Amino acid sequence: MFATLAKISMQHIPYKTEPPAITDILSGQVHLMFSSYSTVAPHLQAGKLRALVTTLPERSPLLADVPSILEAGFPKFPIVPWAGMVGPSKMPKEVVERLNRELNGVLKRPEVRENLAKQAFAPRGSTAEEMAAYVKEQLEVWGKAIRDAGIQPE
Repeated sequence: MFATLAKISMQHIPYKTEPPAITDILSGQVHLMFSSYSTVAPHLQAGKLRALVTTLPERSPLLADVPSILEAGFPKFPIVPWAGMVGPSKMPKEVVERLNRELNGVLKRPEVRENLAKQAFAPRGSTAEEMAAYVKEQLEVWGKAIRDAGIQPE
């Protein structure tokens, strides 16, 4: 998706997890990668890796000297890191509502917000319906990216 937006040619090298990719970038086997902040933070802090751009629409407080994708001159990147709590599809509505209420309460705690911010997460509570709509939107974004790139299941 990035290569298409940037109008450049890149070769995708699939990895099952980030650590082997980090090993390859540190050794010079690959030239760049997209990664979560928490995974590469120690290497950034040690000066072994350099952050080039964030895919966020605005600068991250954790990488204040690194331009956002928009500042770097690229179009808006429709994918941002996120996490959510999920459960079985047949979970009773009252259980979903209680878990949602409790989780949203936890996300308001200053110590929780501070710890999540250290991992580059901006906690934002929502409803189960809002999360379902967001997941649907992300599936559409990723589906289009997969189709546009001609990716086939292996």
